[in-house]
Amino acid sequence: GIKGGAAGGGYSQVIPMEDINLHFTGDFHAIGAAHNLAAAFIDNRFHVVSGETQAAGTGVPGATIEFCTDTTRAIASVLFGGTSLRYPGVRFIFSHGGGTVPYIAERFFRAHIGNPLPLKERVPQGVLHELRKLYYDSAQASHPYAMNALSRLVGTSQIVFGTDFPYRTAADHVKGLADCGFTDAELMAIDRGNAERLLPRWKR
Repeated sequence: GIKGGAAGGGYSQVIPMEDINLHFTGDFHAIGAAHNLAAAFIDNRFHVVSGETQAAGTGVPGATIEFCTDTTRAIASVLFGGTSLRYPGVRFIFSHGGGTVPYIAERFFRAHIGNPLPLKERVPQGVLHELRKLYYDSAQASHPYAMNALSRLVGTSQIVFGTDFPYRTAADHVKGLADCGFTDAELMAIDRGNAERLLPRWKR
């Protein structure tokens, strides 16, 4: 996918870039402005920094928890930082089924309560409206526990096929999605139909 890159100094590029963390690196306003002008879409993925090799000394790899948590932080940044509102032409695809967002969505809905920052003004049509504008891939989330929550939150129209290759295979995810209780039409949409709406020039 197209990576958003603003590697510092307010510079932004609308070309594929590798290993750019959209939440912690660079000028997100510049990214949004450049992509909005191009009516582009942003497909994000994250890399846990080298110091996060274990989760609280348990021996569990940091990526097991932090990849999904970083995805959640990035979604919060896009919504509550006002990026989604300022740049409606940008279509975002978030990895790993939106991270933990489906499970903590109510916390997002209530984030403005008692908060001195103007969070509600940044999502004037509501958090749920903004979440349902985003797209989410199925990488490492192709199982009923994640898909049931995600599809109820945003609908199957916002889910696209992802594999996290080489860590997982396409076959793993095809089988996993088949076990999620989706109809044939929903599976076809996730497999290719939703992506074809995003990239109509590649439709076959």
